[in-house]
Amino acid sequence: MEDPPTVTLAALLADARLGLELVVPSDAAESRDAAAPPAADPARAAVSWVHATELEDPAPWLSGGELLLTTGAWGLDRADAFAAAVADAGVAAVGWGFLGDERAVPEAVVAACAAHDLPLLFVPRETPFIAIERAFADLQHDRRAAALRTSIDRNERLVAALSAGRRAKARLLTELGRELDREVRIAAPGGAARVAVATAEEPRPARSWALAEGFVLEVAVAGEAEVAVVEQVVPFLRFAIERERDAVRAERRLAAELVDVALAGQTAFASARIKAYGLDPRAPLVGVVVEGATVERVERVLRPHDGVVAPHDGVVVGIVQAREVDGAALHAALGAAVGIGAVAEDAEQLRASLIGAREAAQLAARLTRGWARADEIGSHTLLLALQDATVLETFADNVLGPIVAHDEQHGTELLATLEAFLASGGQWQATADARSMHVNTLRARIARCEQLSGRPIKDMANRVDLFIALRARRAQAAAAASRS
Repeated sequence: MEDPPTVTLAALLADARLGLELVVPSDAAESRDAAAPPAADPARAAVSWVHATELEDPAPWLSGGELLLTTGAWGLDRADAFAAAVADAGVAAVGWGFLGDERAVPEAVVAACAAHDLPLLFVPRETPFIAIERAFADLQHDRRAAALRTSIDRNERLVAALSAGRRAKARLLTELGRELDREVRIAAPGGAARVAVATAEEPRPARSWALAEGFVLEVAVAGEAEVAVVEQVVPFLRFAIERERDAVRAERRLAAELVDVALAGQTAFASARIKAYGLDPRAPLVGVVVEGATVERVERVLRPHDGVVAPHDGVVVGIVQAREVDGAALHAALGAAVGIGAVAEDAEQLRASLIGAREAAQLAARLTRGWARADEIGSHTLLLALQDATVLETFADNVLGPIVAHDEQHGTELLATLEAFLASGGQWQATADARSMHVNTLRARIARCEQLSGRPIKDMANRVDLFIALRARRAQAAAAASRS
């Protein structure tokens, strides 16, 4: 965006009532060095004020940017000295008026202004200097009024953005990006303080504004107009950030209270609080406990799920509206120990789910895979998970190695048949049907497994060895797949 429009020579030249004409540099263009670079359009020069003077050297009373009106009462023989003095003072242009019947600017004045690259305007005798001053004042008023209206309109949009609640900060940044005509985004480089960054295609000097603790707005700005826009948005961003933080702190207190009452078995209170979070206390809920991650990180990961997150006794507790939660995915996203409780069919069972999740998280912290389910506690799965991988591999190879080798050499399916037989609880006919084979064929294959492993299937201890070895082999395959 450009700086707020100022009054330019072009605006005054465009006013037909004044009848002003640009004499220099256009009339002097032919006398200039053809090899010299073209000068900037003098009509675009900003005018800070309009002032009339007949002083021979008015420079001590000038501040730059003036349209200086004169009739040359100081004497034409002083034209070059006058032009040099006011050019050094930085005036925008000189306007030449007439006391007599002259209708052209004296050649000496034209030559002097051209020599000092000083724009020169012709002022008709019919146009009093005060008319030019009034036209300038009207233009200046109109532009200031337009800038004020723009600022008020922007302020109204910013106030409306604040009504977006949690989306207020994003809405404000969008509004700022629209005003600056470039992207404005929130970033957290290297996990450090969160920084709102404005990017631009062309290089621009960057300026920073402190928004709140941990938040800095760094914007590449071009001109004071963009600085003014940013400084108008900054107080709204500060308010939105603090309000968001207050809301987060309040929500976490309420979430912590929900976890407390759920663990205390206060079902009625817990049900009411669950409803307040937009969850259904009569629908399935799952407790999740995470060790070694911040509340903010767990909130971001669980955000796609319907749930509540709160710190509790050194861990982070989540209550998710779901029937199943992927512990492996949560661990991969969080890099922390994750415990998943059993499904609570309603709020009355939530306490048991949370307690199970807490115990599962403690187990998960000891497991290589980093996550555990409550239903694994007290089963052979837990025993397998706690064993050294090398020990499990050796055990499985000792028990099943000959069977695996036979399958690989002869293209048989003894191992799959054995696993199906044990999974059915040793039911011959059910296994034969499931494997689409005659029961005598099944008996022959199981007998071959007994011969190769050296473990008769009728002995319960042997069945346990074979079952545990099969599960250990499956766990190893799953671990290898996850690593790849």
